[in-house]
Amino acid sequence: MKNNFKFKVVTFLFVSSLTLPAFAFMGAMMNMGRQMMGPMNPMQMMNPSQMMMQMCGTGMGQMAGGAMNMMGSMMSMMPMGGNMMQGMSEGMMKQVLASPQMTLQALDCAHRNQQMVQMMLKTLSGEQRILHQMAQIMVRDPRISSSMMSLALTNPQVGDFLLTRMDGFVYNELSYAMLLQPGLATKVSTLVWQHRKRHLQKGSPMVDLMSRWGKVDEDYDELEYATERFLFSVFSDVRAAYVFMTALAETDEMTKGYLLDVIFLGKVKDYYYDSRTGKKSDAEFFNQSFHNLYAVTFGLNISLATPDKNGELGAKSNEGKALMKEMMKYMINHESKQPTEWGMRLMISLVAGGMIHQDERIGHFAQFLMKTMPPKFANGLPKSLDFPTPKPDFSLFEVR
Repeated sequence: MKNNFKFKVVTFLFVSSLTLPAFAFMGAMMNMGRQMMGPMNPMQMMNPSQMMMQMCGTGMGQMAGGAMNMMGSMMSMMPMGGNMMQGMSEGMMKQVLASPQMTLQALDCAHRNQQMVQMMLKTLSGEQRILHQMAQIMVRDPRISSSMMSLALTNPQVGDFLLTRMDGFVYNELSYAMLLQPGLATKVSTLVWQHRKRHLQKGSPMVDLMSRWGKVDEDYDELEYATERFLFSVFSDVRAAYVFMTALAETDEMTKGYLLDVIFLGKVKDYYYDSRTGKKSDAEFFNQSFHNLYAVTFGLNISLATPDKNGELGAKSNEGKALMKEMMKYMINHESKQPTEWGMRLMISLVAGGMIHQDERIGHFAQFLMKTMPPKFANGLPKSLDFPTPKPDFSLFEVR
């Protein structure tokens, strides 16, 4: 008991020796703030979070952040110190996230202050629900999602962190934000492209979430819906779709095949594990492949085949033509000009959506797409599809 008591006393004294100077430093900062901004009554006093935002870009702000990060690292080595520091950081982050304006200030600060980035990442890595709260806020406030994604694109550490920590909840919220906020899909695609070697690989959180669909005979899984929202958001924006397909093109052949199987065939390699044989087997979500392709088709119909306000087709822009060329690499066999397995499933989904379900958007895109196909492609389609073959327009492939 005596030894335990001595240990607690020593721990308390050690932690105090760390925290007292830090609080004294914060007090000195607040004192300086009062001198700079004049006298304030108690109701106007800024808390440490607000003071940190105010002094973010200054040398004092960098010193303050550095001191707090160093204190946190040292206190984390102590049994009670780590919990204390985590509690302080979590409390500050909760306070920041409670106010959209303070959240924007914190993100703006992180753009200019690497110490603030470290504080944010430490807090978010220690408490996943705060990351969930941040994801929810991103859906509701486009300013915050734009600032967060800009920070992730300019700071590789932040981008890698977000993709590493992405779980079903964050992926679901992100897909809604991409759907609701123009331009966000391009930023997400660019982030994926920047980290393609690490995060556009089988087994990475992002790819895992795109293909974690529960049971084959169930079509009402939240992650299935999230993937459909993700695909529609990406392919309805020419720039986002082109960047995404470029990222795919710059992966290895195994990854390309795996992702194309997931998106176009609903096929997930090594999905089930059989404990009796000790082997994994593939799963094919046939219905989900159609939902995925409807999402892709709806998106491409907007980005490529629907005239903009100036009457121009996205397919005639350089990026639109580059996107179509990139996609056709996987839809058509280069030598035989026949449809690949992915191309065949796409055409079958167009027949199902346009002719059977009578969806005008899918029918419109089907007509548009067939104009770009070489004659041998149409000849390779099953006769039972009875697919119309309008006069080809190969000028769509001519990149200026």
